[in-house]
Amino acid sequence: MYLVDAVFVSIRDFLARGGDVLLVISATIFLMWALILDRLIYLSGEHPQRTRETVAKWHERKDRESWHSLRIYEASVADLGMRLQRGIPMIKTLAALCPLLGLLGTVLGMISIFETSALLGNSSPRTTAGGVSMAIVTTMAGMVGALSGIFPSAYLARRYRSSVQLARAAQQDPSVVARVPRIAIPPRLRVAIAPLGAITITLVLLLTMEHMIVTGRNVMTGSVRTFQVDFVRIPEQTVVARRDRRPERPENVEEPPEWEIDRADEFAGAAGEELLAVAAPRVAPDDAVAAAFSPSGFVGDHDGDYLPIVKVAPVYPRRALVRREEGWVLLRFTVLNTGAVANIEVVESSNEIFEEAAVRAAAKFKYRPRIIDGQPIEVRGVLHRITFVLRQRTGD
Repeated sequence: MYLVDAVFVSIRDFLARGGDVLLVISATIFLMWALILDRLIYLSGEHPQRTRETVAKWHERKDRESWHSLRIYEASVADLGMRLQRGIPMIKTLAALCPLLGLLGTVLGMISIFETSALLGNSSPRTTAGGVSMAIVTTMAGMVGALSGIFPSAYLARRYRSSVQLARAAQQDPSVVARVPRIAIPPRLRVAIAPLGAITITLVLLLTMEHMIVTGRNVMTGSVRTFQVDFVRIPEQTVVARRDRRPERPENVEEPPEWEIDRADEFAGAAGEELLAVAAPRVAPDDAVAAAFSPSGFVGDHDGDYLPIVKVAPVYPRRALVRREEGWVLLRFTVLNTGAVANIEVVESSNEIFEEAAVRAAAKFKYRPRIIDGQPIEVRGVLHRITFVLRQRTGD
């Protein structure tokens, strides 16, 4: 059950990236493969049986040499070809239509990018990511759908030509059709098998494309690996030339007069007091201060609760941005003993359109782990709320 849910979530997320155009491409792929499977089943079962019956009726005729008899057999062979060819032109049309639909998705994605930039007044990569994703996903889906249908349609066209030639050769030798294998599949069962097989193939293609796009995601478990790279910019040290504004030294300098200075021991002796030697004080930090500046990192050696260190802002969903929608998402996750975040789940949200962006942002959070008895431990059931609010544009 968990495996089915993970596959369903992966396919749903993939369809959400491509928008309505990707749904149309998926429906086109389903219809194309339903026709392909229908023709393959017909070619393996019903068509050989019809060919044998046609050849048997021909050889039962007494008159097989007259022009009228030959025309009857040619009409029978043409009828076999028409039954076999039914649906093959539509398969070729659907295979050619898939990349055109992908190109349509590319154009709509670019239009969405321009609309978002005009709405927000900037060209930030986060604001244009939704349109770019739609353009790329639909293009790839159209190409994959076309590639999956080209080879079966070419195979069916070749089998159509060879079947017609075989039926014409059986006019003289009926044994050639007796060697053709046949799979006994009832016609009514063919109507049920073709759509089920088409649904399976379409889901497999969508799942494969989703796995190709999302790097680091395991489709079966739904886990996500996040990589965080920190860049530190070292400022360049510039040498500033300073002007020497010291005054010039005069040539003739008079020596200062000598002053008589009383020595300290004379005053001490006169007062009749004894000078005591006082040792310099010794300063040593206590254990708490030393532990705070220990080289063990941010963990330290004393107990403490978990604290947030890095919180990444989520990417505003493109559909919500276009519709000017705002909302919030309440998440529950586990803070590991390394400070990373795992087991992220949505507790509640105002609109499911914000859930994916919130989960992706929470996966990049970094915490100072909870310390008990000097050891970091994980904290489960941490609640965090992410709010999506649109900023008002200032007037010119």
